[in-house]
Amino acid sequence: MIKEFRGKTAVITGAGNGFGAELAREAARRGMKLLLADIDGPALQAMVAETRKLGAQEVAGFEADLSLYENVRDMIAKAVSLYGTLDLLINNAGIGFDGTIWEVPLNDADWMIDINLKAMLWGMREAIPIMMKQGTPCHIVNVSSSSGVITTKGMWVYHATKHGVVAATESTVYDLQLRGVSNIRFSLLLPGFVQTDLNHYNRHRPERYQSDDPFYASDTYRASQAYLDEVITHGAPIDNIAPLVFDAIENDKFYVFPQPELLAVAKIRFEDILQNRYPNILRLRGDDV
Repeated sequence: MIKEFRGKTAVITGAGNGFGAELAREAARRGMKLLLADIDGPALQAMVAETRKLGAQEVAGFEADLSLYENVRDMIAKAVSLYGTLDLLINNAGIGFDGTIWEVPLNDADWMIDINLKAMLWGMREAIPIMMKQGTPCHIVNVSSSSGVITTKGMWVYHATKHGVVAATESTVYDLQLRGVSNIRFSLLLPGFVQTDLNHYNRHRPERYQSDDPFYASDTYRASQAYLDEVITHGAPIDNIAPLVFDAIENDKFYVFPQPELLAVAKIRFEDILQNRYPNILRLRGDDV
């Protein structure tokens, strides 16, 4: 596990806002060399400038749409080219919105799957062989969500991606264990609603996911946006996220729940599975069923 961060290389995706920005600041304070990636060029450049002032040894930005495999590949290659090593990868880039499976446009579903799940998979695919070859203490943090272990209404594609992050990370851990690889450790960040920039996801929409689908003019879509604004604006403070993540890296913690009270919701789902019980939204809400 990584105990000393100064001079080590960190790649952080989605670093322009939200969790990524908080994690970049913390990495800078610890004197790391940073490659910060984001699709939002102005936000990325502002964070590059800020992390330099906070104490990062070196900082570079990588402006790209990480839902494309070749961009993830080039991001990892650039970090190694610049700094010579890859010690910490934080797969954070992602989006979130709700809506039913029969209403959400296909381009929205594709976008969320590509950036929430595939970008994380490609990050691990590119980073792990480098980390294995280095043989030094390395760490990968995959930002999932409490939605990766629970389910609720209206979040079918978000749940699918975040459950996928959890499952893929656990499976990769098993594969490395079977090969006797012990220098690469992992953490899964599993937050609930936090005061991030998630409700402004449309600001980061790549052109190929644009659409004139009538859904975007519907009352359903407007209600979905209003709901997301509400839960993010009134979510948990973001301040404790970076300290929790770096504590997990230093102390080899795998599951990181910033809001452990959400485990009670996960327990309902696990009980449904263990008892072969049909899921019920009323039980999930705490009503007697």
